[in-house]
Amino acid sequence: MIRYVGFDMDGTLADTLDDVTNAVNFGLSQIGCPKRGRGDIQKFIGDSVYDLISRAMTPLSDSRLLEKAKQGFDLYYEQHYCSETRLYPGMERFIHELFSMDINLFIYSNKQIEFVKKMLQRLLPDVAFSGVLGNSKGFAPKPDPEQFLAFQKRESFEKLECVLIGDSDIDIKAAKNAGIYSVGVLWGYGERSRLLNAQADLYTEDCGEILKWIQKK
Repeated sequence: MIRYVGFDMDGTLADTLDDVTNAVNFGLSQIGCPKRGRGDIQKFIGDSVYDLISRAMTPLSDSRLLEKAKQGFDLYYEQHYCSETRLYPGMERFIHELFSMDINLFIYSNKQIEFVKKMLQRLLPDVAFSGVLGNSKGFAPKPDPEQFLAFQKRESFEKLECVLIGDSDIDIKAAKNAGIYSVGVLWGYGERSRLLNAQADLYTEDCGEILKWIQKK
């Protein structure tokens, strides 16, 4: 029986790409780098913000400039993290259906944790999440499972009582590394071939199909 359902944030729970693209480009403008298009940022997203900006800076590679661009990103994103960001269609209803079934919900993202918390307060203010896992000091990003395992220990649930829903191969690998179920959603930013090669337990474009799958477990 599934008791815990986790969601990746960017590309899974919410369409954040426009705000992220604008923040990256503001950071790039602080170091004299040309802007990147939405499609470029979609390809670069998935790991840490430093990885994202480093890829956007290519072929330029300079740790000092990377740090300055990251500061620009943070400055912009602090003010615009939800200017264009929206939940994906059907996601709000899906979240509330799971919550009504007494399923514990958590977020497992590589986004900076302070932004994840702020976005949840803005997008889903009436939902109490059991945990918010994100980019923070002391834990490596997904697919390393260390942060999830600490959450599991705190909550005391069995691995097969949990599923992680995500849009990239990184999410599926994180779930496999943690020994839990995984669902790959096909509406997000992850490269399709890499996502499919990661061999999730379920692939879908429909929240309703995920709900039926959960109810059968």
